[in-house]
Amino acid sequence: MKIVLFTSGLGNQIFQYLFSLYLKDVYPSHSVYGYYNRKFLNKHNGLEVGRVFDIILPPHTFVSDISALGIRALGGMGIKLWIGKDECKQSARYFDGYWQDKSYFSKYVGSLKFREVSLSEENARMISLIRNTSSVALHVRRGDYCEGCRKNLFMQACTPAYYEKAICSMIDKFHRPTFFVFSDDIPWVKKNMSIPNAYYIDWNKHEDSYLDMYLMSQCKANIIANSTFSFWGAILGNEKEMVIRPKRWIGNDVPDIFPSSWFSI
Repeated sequence: MKIVLFTSGLGNQIFQYLFSLYLKDVYPSHSVYGYYNRKFLNKHNGLEVGRVFDIILPPHTFVSDISALGIRALGGMGIKLWIGKDECKQSARYFDGYWQDKSYFSKYVGSLKFREVSLSEENARMISLIRNTSSVALHVRRGDYCEGCRKNLFMQACTPAYYEKAICSMIDKFHRPTFFVFSDDIPWVKKNMSIPNAYYIDWNKHEDSYLDMYLMSQCKANIIANSTFSFWGAILGNEKEMVIRPKRWIGNDVPDIFPSSWFSI
């Protein structure tokens, strides 16, 4: 038995789902289960990945849930023999982590397809514009990144200077690019950044927030934040003509998740 913890945030859940596929391949004699504890899922919009993508999540049973609880309790007591914490070791039965490494997911990305969605009039209009312009998705994440000690870890990578350089690179690349701006703080973006020929998408909230990822995925190019949400918006969907990412990610840590064709600034 192998059990994968699913945590909050759609971007994180995508990594965890693809890691479960990896476990099935690496350990074919083991059943792979998911652990879907509301305590870890309800910080954002709950368990989203199975609702957003046309996939079948790992099952869970009473036995697998009790096993996960027991292994976690033992881990809290210092007995971590059966826990893989961002480490895929053979002895582990319970896997707690984000699994942000190409070796765990690159083989399986092609299995991710958005479920068919019914677009609102606003989103349908954006899709039409995205498909008929030199469309560049630009994502600015603030929100919880601005809280307390997280600010020093997360806010140093994607400064206004980063976005200014990325925007200039897109203008050099495309003839009159159209920027589609996604953020949880659009007023801050408008006040602090100068983005030409821009549309600001601020209406996809709560359980519909994944539609921002879908719209990003349809753009021809992407400027991403240090966020797994915009990372997947750039990886999925249409093949991109250009993707720009920050050189730094969380503090000085840069995970091995990026295609070699992407540019870092």
